Amino acid sequence: MGGGTKMKQLLFGTILTMSVVFLLAACGTNEESGDYNPGDYDMTLVNTDFEETEVLQEGEKALYLYFTGVD
Repeated sequence: MGGGTKMKQLLFGTILTMSVVFLLAACGTNEESGDYNPGDYDMTLVNTDFEETEVLQEGEKALYLYFTGVD
């Protein structure tokens, strides 16, 4: 009769251990250098007048919404 309780404890312990391992892996050190290169994020879109508009401009805080179409 006690076998079911033992199995539940083992399953719970396994899930808890796996959760802790995944959490530690997600919070681990990041190997990126942290250097920011604005050229990597250069993006232009076409506005309603069919003119190219630079989306990401240095020092500007803006939100752009771009719709590709509706079916």
